[in-house]
Amino acid sequence: MIGLPTRRHSLVVGVSLLLLAPAVQAQATTAAIDFDALPRRSRIDSTAAKKKDPVVLLREQNAAQRDSIAQLTRALAQAKARVDTVVVTAPAKVDTVVVEPVTVKGPAVAEPARPSTPPAAQVAVSPTTTVSGLLQLLGSGGDLGAQRSTFRLRRAEIKMVSDLGGKTTATLMIDVSKALALSTAGPTPSVTQSTRVIQDAVLSMPIGRVQFEAGQQRLPLGLEGSHSSSILETVERSLMTSDRARGASFGDVRDLGLMAKGKFVAFEYKAGVFNGSGEAMNETDKNSGKAVAAQLIWRPKSIRGFRIGTSGVTSGTASGDKPTRDRAGLDLQYVRGRALLQVEGMAGRDGAIVRHGMYALGTWAFRPTVKGALRFDAWDPNANLESTPASITERDYTLGLTWAPKGTKLRLMTSMPAPSR
Repeated sequence: MIGLPTRRHSLVVGVSLLLLAPAVQAQATTAAIDFDALPRRSRIDSTAAKKKDPVVLLREQNAAQRDSIAQLTRALAQAKARVDTVVVTAPAKVDTVVVEPVTVKGPAVAEPARPSTPPAAQVAVSPTTTVSGLLQLLGSGGDLGAQRSTFRLRRAEIKMVSDLGGKTTATLMIDVSKALALSTAGPTPSVTQSTRVIQDAVLSMPIGRVQFEAGQQRLPLGLEGSHSSSILETVERSLMTSDRARGASFGDVRDLGLMAKGKFVAFEYKAGVFNGSGEAMNETDKNSGKAVAAQLIWRPKSIRGFRIGTSGVTSGTASGDKPTRDRAGLDLQYVRGRALLQVEGMAGRDGAIVRHGMYALGTWAFRPTVKGALRFDAWDPNANLESTPASITERDYTLGLTWAPKGTKLRLMTSMPAPSR
């Protein structure tokens, strides 16, 4: 049932779907009708009606209603509407008035659009905290000194980075494979810094074009030593970084401090002030002096894949409670196609002891998932002494092979070092 609009009249017109002829489809449309244009014979003066016979009055009312229905039918036809049956309610009793169906040719009147239910809103929510990790299982064997065949959990790092807005982040990285150990190399036992569980705890915030990082972090020292172990080309780092038992700390060291980094033209820089150069992590500085570390990298646009860098750290002038602890190094890397060449050298001083280290590394990708590596390593923990196992120069030749199964993030690496002292 569809109601037609009325103005200043109590006439209600309904359109029903009573099919009187097969040609009429079950469809009805609404059209605006101007009832002011219809004859007003249905309105009868009440004074005159009292003087007439009731039967005559009823006939006049029926005649007026028939005229009104005829006008209504013509109006519906002009409005291109289809009417099957019309029932009119008036002051007089009318049972049913049947009007022959009117077929209108021409374009149908479009029905008003029905409001549709809005689709569910889809909101893309970016995670504010991302979690990643590195798990390294190591199996080693050999017959050099106290080295024995063994399996061990080399690294089990969990890294969380929280987006604080405005390109400000908070980073926490722990290595749960660490077992806190003591060192007895000095006059008093001390904690071996490389065995601390908390590795990185940094707040990073940009100010202009400079990114500032505050907290415990890796010092900008060396090429291999300033990058994560997840991108190493061999199982272990070079001797000048990994031989901690003989004073190796020329990279991959952390300390508390404030660092600024950025880029300009073809240069990248990092510079910061720290409690020390890796001798004490997550501890109150034992002296008022501070260590200054810096790194500068040049990537010439004319030589694609080439970079040359220099880095160093100094503790300043030695004092009673602050011994000399300085490092300076130079590194070079060239990547072209399947080949990589990387050379790095560094010299340093710990008090009266002078140390030297270097390595040359070359890799070749046989296939996208298979890469071979060859490295020459040299580490001299004491340039002034060659008479003890703790001071003798070590030279290693390492052959490595890496397989990264397609479709995974796994890397299976094997290294076969051949030490020569």
